[in-house]
Amino acid sequence: MIYLKQTLTTVGFLSVDKHRLNSTKHRNKEQPLLQEVSGFAELSARIPKIHRKLVRNISQTTIIAPNSYSFRVVSKGTAHEKFIQKFTAIYSTSANKHGEKFDMDWAKTKADIVVYDRQDFVELEPSTIIKLGKTKLKRIR
Repeated sequence: MIYLKQTLTTVGFLSVDKHRLNSTKHRNKEQPLLQEVSGFAELSARIPKIHRKLVRNISQTTIIAPNSYSFRVVSKGTAHEKFIQKFTAIYSTSANKHGEKFDMDWAKTKADIVVYDRQDFVELEPSTIIKLGKTKLKRIR
């Protein structure tokens, strides 16, 4: 299933099947995707000890771990967190064709289920992306 839902930063496609998300957006099926998780127990990466406090205290930020696994821990108490808890971890990507602007009509045709929250579908500022090294970190966006 592909869900169309307002995430914390943008309108996004969410699914447990990353290959289906990539094919829906017409891009390489092996392209890595962000995984949204409801808590740190669901992570598939080891965070270097030097960065653990930062990762625990940061919000609305995408983290790329040293093993290239990218994730975002969803803020507690939000409607989006309640949705993510049903899956524990789910792949997420923006709801647009690869390299193109957001089009609501196209996104609705590609989604299996459209999830409406109290908030309307709005494109907000994208999240910050931080890449963690073993000892250093680098801000990508």
